[in-house]
Amino acid sequence: MAWQKGQVVHLRIFELFRNSSEHTLALLPVPWSELNEDALCNFEVFGAFANYMLNDYTQTTGASTGNYLSCATITGYLGSVLNQAKIRFLANSNEKTKLFFMYTASTRGSSAEEKWYQGIKQKIKRICFERCKVLGEEQDKSATPIYLETIQRMCAAYAKAGGREVRARPSRRGLPRAPHTETDSSPTRPLVGGDAQVRHQVPLAVCRPFE
Repeated sequence: MAWQKGQVVHLRIFELFRNSSEHTLALLPVPWSELNEDALCNFEVFGAFANYMLNDYTQTTGASTGNYLSCATITGYLGSVLNQAKIRFLANSNEKTKLFFMYTASTRGSSAEEKWYQGIKQKIKRICFERCKVLGEEQDKSATPIYLETIQRMCAAYAKAGGREVRARPSRRGLPRAPHTETDSSPTRPLVGGDAQVRHQVPLAVCRPFE
């Protein structure tokens, strides 16, 4: 099944992380299947694993070879490996391990475990966002980029007396809206998108950088 194949991939990356330095080998001296709960179920190990996926691991197959993992992929892999550890140890774990697995009890971050998990996900988002800005990569292909010319068109449309956008704009402080007239018959240019030369400009911002 697809989810089982995904778990194999996630544990393969964890094994690469385990062998990535002398420090991680000292923390995790044996393969995943032989690790006990005391060695595996703690903040240091999974924080280091997240850091490895953020800064060291690059993709090895397909058109994305050599690229860093995306924000959603890193958080997904981290959650998957945490869940696999939870399945292995939670039922017969000690009190310390049971507390560790409270990291998803809620999103309010009231416990140390919840604060750690929410904090590490925010760190992943922040670092991925900053890296994409530097590299000029898209954050979310489903979002509509906003360009300088787009903003200029919007300002011009709202400033045009009697235009469609002025009529639709809500009045402020109870003042009457500007009357709509048909004196200006020039077509209104679209506010989003644009011609080919606009689309190839560098975006000023991208909506919804993270889901």
